This record gives sequence, C-alpha cells and structure tokens, in this order.
Amino acid sequence: GSRRILDVTRELHRAGKTVIVVTHHLNLMPGYAERAVVMGEGRVLMDSSLREAYNAMPVLAATDLAPIQIVRLARAMDPRSRVLTADEWVELVTPSDRGGRQ
Repeated sequence: GSRRILDVTRELHRAGKTVIVVTHHLNLMPGYAERAVVMGEGRVLMDSSLREAYNAMPVLAATDLAPIQIVRLARAMDPRSRVLTADEWVELVTPSDRGGRQ
C-alpha cells in the first residue's frame, strides 16, 4: 500500500504539483524523493539531497531515525561511501575488471 501511495505522489509531482511526504520509513523514499528535510526536537536539522541526508550519520544520530540497511552496509565496507540503493551497492562491490554486473 505504501508504494502505491508513493506512486500517486510521483505522478502528482510529474504533473507539476508540490508533494510533501512525512515518514519515519526512510527505506521507502529512494526512487520517490529527491530531497529530505530532517527534523529533530521541532527544528530543521538538515535540508539536503536524499543521498546527503541518508549518509549524514551525526544528524540521523541526533534523531530517532536510523540509516537504512543498505547505507549502513555500504558505510561499514567503506566509510566514504554515499550509496543510497541496492543497485548502487552492487556496483560498489562488483569488480570493474569483471565487466560490471553479471
């Protein structure tokens, strides 16, 4: 059901409408949102791209939000990683000399 609702918001956005989604379910947003506003204790802590917000560990730690699993996995492998999706993680771990994904 959540994905169907997000699909509707995507269509509204494509039609030129401004759509604001409020959620604690960060795993739903890649592919649907371009920007994130992270709030804590009634204040805006960050207003940035989804990628930047999802990889801002100190900012997320100051809230009740936890980084999504793929971000945690990628950061454990490489703290400089800014992976946002499973497809990006596959690219990160697939040796380039094998010609990409198999």
